[in-house]
Amino acid sequence: MKRSTETWKRRATGLLLFTVLSWHLSVFAQGSLVYVNPPDHVIISNGSPTVFHDIDLDGNSTVDFVFRAGGSFNVYSTSGGRSIAIPKGGLDLGSWSIPLSEGSVIGPVTAPPLEWMSSVEDFPGDWRGPTFHFADSLGTFGYWQPNMTSYLGVEFGINGGTHYGWIRMSTWFLEGVNGGIIEEWAYNSVAGQPILAGQVPEPGTVVLLAAGAGLLCWQFRRKRRPA
Repeated sequence: MKRSTETWKRRATGLLLFTVLSWHLSVFAQGSLVYVNPPDHVIISNGSPTVFHDIDLDGNSTVDFVFRAGGSFNVYSTSGGRSIAIPKGGLDLGSWSIPLSEGSVIGPVTAPPLEWMSSVEDFPGDWRGPTFHFADSLGTFGYWQPNMTSYLGVEFGINGGTHYGWIRMSTWFLEGVNGGIIEEWAYNSVAGQPILAGQVPEPGTVVLLAAGAGLLCWQFRRKRRPA
């Protein structure tokens, strides 16, 4: 009976150690994700005046993207950033931004007709980027429709490396008004590595790791305690 009890203890200890190591690997895998949840920022305009809002995704004092509401609601970058969109075609240098569903892969490769689209400077200081939707008296155009909340896939640079992330936002059209709410964003801090739309670091993993380590330590101390 004593031997059976000792065998059970060894197996239980091994299982606990395996669990703790699994938690540790989870912490390592999730540690590359950076999540930012600032106060929601509303940007809205009926075309006059045009309204702008800068986004610095990684907080390094470099503007990665600029959101603009005016005759349309769009995003552009003066620092080389790109977003996932579909070219409009023809002589139009713009493109339609694509609302990504939660879990969509955002990384170096996209499936046609999706492309990583950069911004175009038509004139000095006049930038054109992917359009979310265009609102006028005829209604709205594009893939982002009124009362829609979804994810924008983005690509930007950090210290010479290419990083991928998402921006969660809502857009609407009401009586000729273009606008949206920039809600939150996240990115992968490892250059060249993808991220899933809506993916954030798993909460509480570090706490679970500490608890597992504590249980393991308690088990060994109890095993060494004299009868």
